[in-house]
Amino acid sequence: MPSRALRGSITVFLSLCSLVFLTLFAAVFSSVATASGRVLAANALDQAVYSLLSRYDRDLWGSFDLFALSGNENGPDFGRCLSDVRENAELILHPGTLLTGYAAWPDLVMEGVSVTAAGTLCGENGDALLRQAVEFMEDTLGVQAVQLLSGSVWRDASSLSSLEKAGEDAVTEEKDALLRDIEKAREEKAAGSASAPAGAAPQAETQDAPPAHTPSLSGEEAGRRLGVLRKMRASSLLTFAVRDPDSISGSSLPEGFAPSSLSPFPAVGLQRPAGSAEHGTDRLLLSEYLLRHFASFREPTKTASLAYQTEYLLFGKKSDTENLEECVRSLHRIRCGAAMITFLSDGKTMQEARSTAEALCASAGIPELTPALSAVLIGALAWTQGALDVRALLAGFRVPLLHRDGTQLTFETLPLVLSEPDTLLRDDPSGLGYEAYLRMLLCTCNYQELRERVPAMIEDTIRVRYARPSFRIDGCLDMIELSMDVHIEEMLHVTVVGRQSYRKGA
Repeated sequence: MPSRALRGSITVFLSLCSLVFLTLFAAVFSSVATASGRVLAANALDQAVYSLLSRYDRDLWGSFDLFALSGNENGPDFGRCLSDVRENAELILHPGTLLTGYAAWPDLVMEGVSVTAAGTLCGENGDALLRQAVEFMEDTLGVQAVQLLSGSVWRDASSLSSLEKAGEDAVTEEKDALLRDIEKAREEKAAGSASAPAGAAPQAETQDAPPAHTPSLSGEEAGRRLGVLRKMRASSLLTFAVRDPDSISGSSLPEGFAPSSLSPFPAVGLQRPAGSAEHGTDRLLLSEYLLRHFASFREPTKTASLAYQTEYLLFGKKSDTENLEECVRSLHRIRCGAAMITFLSDGKTMQEARSTAEALCASAGIPELTPALSAVLIGALAWTQGALDVRALLAGFRVPLLHRDGTQLTFETLPLVLSEPDTLLRDDPSGLGYEAYLRMLLCTCNYQELRERVPAMIEDTIRVRYARPSFRIDGCLDMIELSMDVHIEEMLHVTVVGRQSYRKGA
């Protein structure tokens, strides 16, 4: 019989090859499911962390342009963070479940989420917060503007220490003592002259005695000048510097408040250094940030425990009055040094000082002290000029670094200091104002103290301004890293890690 071919039949060889191909296809399918599952799990965790960071503290951002996840009265709220991440990750792992009721391929089952690393705003001794502040300024200020500002500020700030040292040396306790001794000697001599017999004649000079030098200034006028300088030295510098002393804020920090009371939550997991903002352009940007976000004497706030916050950052006292007083003293030392340089280079002022010293020493009967008294009078005049400059700064005027002819105090205008001081104030468009001096002081103050005081002042402001007494700056997260365990098609277990921060490179 002729053979017939049967349709649909396969050979044993093809059957064996099919087993190999099916195994290969199954392996490819499993590999694709695994790779797809890993990508979906990683994407789900990243999106969940992004969603978590979008719930930053709105009050902190609104007042200080800082991003952070607020915690509770016990520190960072990791429980709420994990709950939010699980909820958001589930929506991405099973995108169609809520709408169709069918699970997507591959089937992913989340087993758990845990925190593997976290950092707070107070982490790294406060560098995390200050670094975020610097990054905000970098993102909002033009590079060219930063370079110009950097050159002018650092140039002016470099002369502060020398001016302050000159101001400290202008009038010392020893020089004050000499002024008191001269005044006492004049009073004693005047009393002695008044008690002498009416008909008594002065003792005749001997044949060889040199002729007495006649001062170009009367003893009475010199005495008035000395009296003004002595009264200025004895008066309160703060009371003189502020036009209306009653307007000085009497606010103070709440009882028990101190930067050291903040106990930063211990860092969790591996941390990447935030980097210090202590030097260079970073320090300049930090100073500018502090000036923009914290109140000062010229623009006080009523929504914080302290009205003069910038002065607190500089000096760290408990009350506005104490901080302003320290600020006035610091500014006065700087301005006193600048005035001393101006007067020592001004021949007319030096001549007036010598004439006044000659008249005072002649009336006191101790002419040999004329050179020493002349130097003391220059220092006392510089002290008074410094006090006038500080008064001008607090009143909103701009003061030149060094006074030019016609703008500085003279011995002739000295009596006006006590009676009409405001008539001696001048606004110089090319000079520096109060804010400019605060900027330079912030650039040169102790960086470690700023790392303690800035978080403390932010915490106090948020508590008072937004009525949140339980707010803690040391519980605010600015970086978090999470790991998520996922089962893929009930066959493979994978762990993915997601790390996000509000800071660059953290």
